[in-house]
Amino acid sequence: MPINSSQQEKLKAWLDSKGVRPQCGACGSNDWAPGDIVAAPRYSSQGLAIGGPTVPMVQLVCSNCAHLMLFAAVPIGIL
Repeated sequence: MPINSSQQEKLKAWLDSKGVRPQCGACGSNDWAPGDIVAAPRYSSQGLAIGGPTVPMVQLVCSNCAHLMLFAAVPIGIL
């Protein structure tokens, strides 16, 4: 799910309030763009689990190399 401009502002304010200055672990860039809100797949002993609890996450995408950083969306206040 794409994030809207209000959610982008909440994300930026939250990152600033926590002192998060993301530096890309792959290329060292400090240029990031907000991505979508996603949920990680869950796995069980039988394989991919459909349904049940998930952790919604907001993506930060490196503008240079496309490396992803993920943050939990609920504590940020985006959802």
